[in-house]
Amino acid sequence: MKRGFLAWLLVLIALGAGAAGCTAGDGARQEKSKPVKVVEIREDTFPVYLEYVGSIQPLELKKYGFKISGRVGKIHVVEGQAVKKNDLLVSLDDTELVLAVKAAENTLEQARRAYEFSRDNYEKYMSLLEAGAISRQDADRARLDLAVQEAAFKNAQLDLENKRSILEDSGLRADMDGLVASIYVKEGEIAGAGYPAVAVRSENLIATAGVPQQDISRIKPGLPARVIVDGSETTGRVTEIAQLPDPQSRAYEVKAEIEGKDFPAGAAARVVLTVGEERGIFIPITCILKSGRDFVFVVEDGKAVRKEVVLGPIRGARVMVSGLKDGDRLVVEGMKKLEDQDRVTIQP
Repeated sequence: MKRGFLAWLLVLIALGAGAAGCTAGDGARQEKSKPVKVVEIREDTFPVYLEYVGSIQPLELKKYGFKISGRVGKIHVVEGQAVKKNDLLVSLDDTELVLAVKAAENTLEQARRAYEFSRDNYEKYMSLLEAGAISRQDADRARLDLAVQEAAFKNAQLDLENKRSILEDSGLRADMDGLVASIYVKEGEIAGAGYPAVAVRSENLIATAGVPQQDISRIKPGLPARVIVDGSETTGRVTEIAQLPDPQSRAYEVKAEIEGKDFPAGAAARVVLTVGEERGIFIPITCILKSGRDFVFVVEDGKAVRKEVVLGPIRGARVMVSGLKDGDRLVVEGMKKLEDQDRVTIQP
């Protein structure tokens, strides 16, 4: 009798413990509801970018050199200085050239007088010949003297023009507005004919970049460009596309004229070209998890549901994915603590 009572008592205790265990388990599952933050995703249209490493260059760069050799007399500008068309940049010591011009002017004056005297004399001889006062031989000698003096006069004119031109060439002048980019000579040293003495660049700048063969067909003149130098950014448009690739790199040079920034010439730059648009779903890269395959979590009926995705192009901090649809509620915070089918609580 006692044994039977004890057996029944043990059964009741066991049943009670089981019921308590079930209740505790339900409570534990409720407590495991995990907080997450979500965003509702939408398919949208996004610009397509191609990005390259390039450099900043002046739109135009001209190097000026003397046509004659000579000693540098004065440098009239400094590097970085703004200049206007016809401004004097560098001049040679023109002391000897000025003397040569004056000597040529004197020679020309003497030749002019001799020519005019010979011309007047020839006209008198022709009058005397008509009157029969002199012989034809005397008139021919006057004609020959006139021809000699006329040739000497013309040669003196040419010599003076040449020496004046040389004097003019002793000063280098800008033929455009711009900035002094480089000065290659110093005052007092000899400047060789034909060698650069100073360089002037245009104020307008371009960004140049090498584009690989697989991309060049997507780039057309007029395409919008963004140019970034040391975190500073400006806009521009493609103006030139090389028709032949560089022999070594096999890249095609693309030039984009830029606006509104005085970047230093030669600076390294990021050149971002907008080549079109694409439609799709882009999500933050930080939402992507990986366990053999890429996946994310979305919330459905209060639970976290694991969805495998295929990654596409990356646009900054976002990536295009397939495997999701319009209206999915994507977990953007708390996803690293989730497992498939976990119950979740959406936080504001």
